[in-house]
Amino acid sequence: MDNAQEFAVCFDKLLRSDISQSLARVAYVTSNPRVVVALASALLATLIIAVCSLVLVIVLNSGSTSKEDVTSSSMTNSCPVSSALSQNETLCLTEKCVQLAANYLNNMNRQADPCSNFYTFACGRYAESKVVPEHAKKVTVLSDMKKDLDLHLRGILENSSRKNASKPMALAQIYYDSCMDEDAQNEMGTLPLLSLISQLGGWEMLTNARFDSADYHWEISAGQLAVVGVDGLIKVFVHNSFEDSDKQILMFCSPKLFLEKKKYYRGAPSSNSFLSHYREYIVDLLQLLG
Repeated sequence: MDNAQEFAVCFDKLLRSDISQSLARVAYVTSNPRVVVALASALLATLIIAVCSLVLVIVLNSGSTSKEDVTSSSMTNSCPVSSALSQNETLCLTEKCVQLAANYLNNMNRQADPCSNFYTFACGRYAESKVVPEHAKKVTVLSDMKKDLDLHLRGILENSSRKNASKPMALAQIYYDSCMDEDAQNEMGTLPLLSLISQLGGWEMLTNARFDSADYHWEISAGQLAVVGVDGLIKVFVHNSFEDSDKQILMFCSPKLFLEKKKYYRGAPSSNSFLSHYREYIVDLLQLLG
C-alpha cells in the first residue's frame, strides 16, 4: 500500500470524528470572540495532534518496503493502517477520496523538515502554487472550497428545470436569473438603488439637503436597515443557547465594517490614509448616483 492510500485511510477516520462538526460550530459563532477563542484553541490542539499522526504514518512508511516494517510502524502510530482495516473498515478508493488524499499530498513539501518548519512541510507547496487574485486579499483552502461550492451551485441553478420546481428552488432560480440579466440591470440603471435609499429615509448628500444631527435618530435608521437585511450598527441574530441547545437566544454583536478593522477608523482623514481613500470612495459613489 502506497503513502497516498495510507493517507486516505487516516484522513477518512479523521473526517468521521466530531472534529469537522466542531469546526463548523466554531465558524458559525465567530461573532462571539470569547467563545471562539476557547473552542478554537481546543480544536487547534486536536487538529495538530491528528495531523502529526498522519505525518508520522507517511514519513515512517515512505522509507519502508517490507511487510515487517509496515507492521512495525503501524504498531507505533496512532493512526495505523493495519488496525484501520482490521475493524471491518474498507479502504476508500472512490474518486472523491483519492482526489482529497492527492490534494493533501500535493500541498505538502516533503523535502522540508517537519521538526524545524512544520507549516512548510504540511502546506509549503500550496503557498507556492497559489496566486492571489486582484479582487481578493488572500487565498485559503476554505476560499477554494467556497469557490468550488459556488460553481457547483451555479451548475445546479443553470441546469435544473424551471418546470415543476419546488417553491424554494423556484425562488432561487428567479433570484439567480435576475442577477445574471445584465441587460435588464443596465436598463434600470441606478433606479433600484435610489428607490431603496428613499425607502430608508433618503440621503441628504444626494439632494444637497441640510442635515441636522438633532433631528437624526440612529435607532430608526438601524430598524429600517434591519428590515432589508442590513446589520447597520448592531448585528442581531438568533442562535442556540450555549448552556441549553434546546433553547434559542437573541444575540447582539458588532457588525462587519466596510474597512473591516476598527483601527482603520481611528484619527482624522487627513492623517489616516484609509479614511482618506474611504472619503474619496464615497465622493465617487455620490457622483455616480447623480
